[in-house]
Amino acid sequence: MMKTIFLPKKLQRILLYFILMASIFSCSKRSAENTFTSTVLHPAEFINYNVNGIDYSFTMPVDGIVANNAESAGFMGLYDLTGNRIPSNSSDFSRILFQKVGIAAGSDQLLKTFYTGQTGYVSNDLPGYGTIDSPILIHITEYGNVGDFIAGNFSGNVTRPAPGNINYNLTCSFRVKRQN
Repeated sequence: MMKTIFLPKKLQRILLYFILMASIFSCSKRSAENTFTSTVLHPAEFINYNVNGIDYSFTMPVDGIVANNAESAGFMGLYDLTGNRIPSNSSDFSRILFQKVGIAAGSDQLLKTFYTGQTGYVSNDLPGYGTIDSPILIHITEYGNVGDFIAGNFSGNVTRPAPGNINYNLTCSFRVKRQN
């Protein structure tokens, strides 16, 4: 004969609550934004780049990523994308400055400055730093309102200054929420 076990009402309620919560979360539907490609969930905000065949990335929310007009920093007519580690690491961040002339989805914008811990600063506008070997155009694939996304990609070569004159082959893609 089976013996009946009685649980106190408080314990019954707690157990019922956990069963209810488990069933709610296990039955939730996945939206198109929560789908997996292979086994990794793609973040909504990222700066991915490759330097001479080695991949690097900044992804939200693990890292800090900001996209905004650079006017406040004194760079008129430029857009500024930065990626920072959390906690901040002064030698491991990225910065991409590019023109924003007629910026819209489908437009191409001129890369003005590129910085990573791997390449250092490269810019044809900053004497004494590395140079962008030939004009690099950033293809803007998405450009929403403030609070929406700016996305794009580019590739090209840059060279560090003498005495090293090290050449770097770059590819980069990004998707970041616009701050302003």
